[in-house]
Amino acid sequence: IIGVDSLEEFTLQSSAMSAESGREMGAQVKMVSRSGSNEWHGSAYDYLRNDALDAKQTYYNRTSVKAKVRQNNFGGTFGGPILKNKTFFFVSYEGQRDVLPNATSVYMVPSDAYRTGDTSILNAWLDPTLLEEAPTPATSTSRMGSELKGILSLYPKPNMSCNNYEGMVSWSGASDTSDTTECGLTGYIDSTLPAGLGLWQGSRPNLSDTDNWSVKINHNISDKLVSFVRMTHSNSTGSGQDQVDAIINDSTHNRPEGITLGLDWMLTPTLSNSLRLNTTQTTG
Repeated sequence: IIGVDSLEEFTLQSSAMSAESGREMGAQVKMVSRSGSNEWHGSAYDYLRNDALDAKQTYYNRTSVKAKVRQNNFGGTFGGPILKNKTFFFVSYEGQRDVLPNATSVYMVPSDAYRTGDTSILNAWLDPTLLEEAPTPATSTSRMGSELKGILSLYPKPNMSCNNYEGMVSWSGASDTSDTTECGLTGYIDSTLPAGLGLWQGSRPNLSDTDNWSVKINHNISDKLVSFVRMTHSNSTGSGQDQVDAIINDSTHNRPEGITLGLDWMLTPTLSNSLRLNTTQTTG
């Protein structure tokens, strides 16, 4: 949860560990965080990516909907002295705002006619031999229940017709899986969509917001004994929708926090000792 600009150095060990690295095998990463000094220093940065500046993918056609992509990484650092030659501070912040797409696909959604209340099209789905009495369908939104209206509003409206799609779509009622010509749909659907459905092409984005804070205070107790305390805080939220199914909305929230105390003692020119105490907790 330490920002990139708050790192002084890092090392990666993959084998032949020294005694200080412990007994476990495998790769280990060691990081040293930056500290303040007698001089004032600061930095700021921002990285931006936006689909408005991106070209369409190679295999998109003219009617294809370009996936929404937003990526913005930004932050800054600031450090300096509290007591000259004795106590220093260093503060860093890193933020990230991402809107990343799922794969662009074609899905079936409620048609415009069904959204306006014309549920008579559902008769095509009913088996009259199983009904004691023929249903009386609604023909306007005034007869639709509020629950149904709410569910329909979660789905995107059709944005393409059957004859401008160059790809594949599947549904369990496809009558001819060998057809490769009708509707331009490659062998997965006949020319008549199921009653009450239309085609929608696009993707639902995954959203991610992250904020990382780090504060470090160093104090020189003597020429041979130095100490520090570092406090870190991170807050991240993420959500994504399972393609066209807007009802399924997965979201996560993580909030790790940690405090590290350190003491470095130079015993002799060839012998030193380092002590680290850390506590970390994560809430979600």
